[in-house]
Amino acid sequence: MIKAKNIHKSYGELEVLKGVNLEIHKGEIVSIVGESGAGKSTLLQILGTLDLPSDIQKHETEILLFGESFLKMNDKELS
Repeated sequence: MIKAKNIHKSYGELEVLKGVNLEIHKGEIVSIVGESGAGKSTLLQILGTLDLPSDIQKHETEILLFGESFLKMNDKELS
């Protein structure tokens, strides 16, 4: 299961993700669609632990993978 709450991502002044919430349960098939530049790849990079959200504490961001927050994991635990 993946549960994400209040994901924000900015590059300088450009805010790409603005409070994204997402919940995917085991066995579900999900498609992420949107216009070019809408933040689809950025969201997938964050969910895949390749990138981090912006201002995690300010926005009270939470991302759980199988019930554990990967935002609190070190590099070894993530791998």
